[in-house]
Amino acid sequence: MNFFYTIKNYIFFYKFQFRRYIFSNQKTFKIYDILLHQKT
Repeated sequence: MNFFYTIKNYIFFYKFQFRRYIFSNQKTFKIYDILLHQKT
């Protein structure tokens, strides 16, 4: 039970960090997305 709680906490923290990372690098992601669309 304690182990499951730790995993849940870790996943939540990871999601938060990932969201923050995307938010701080939105321009880079947009450029990458444009490049991907050009390639297709």
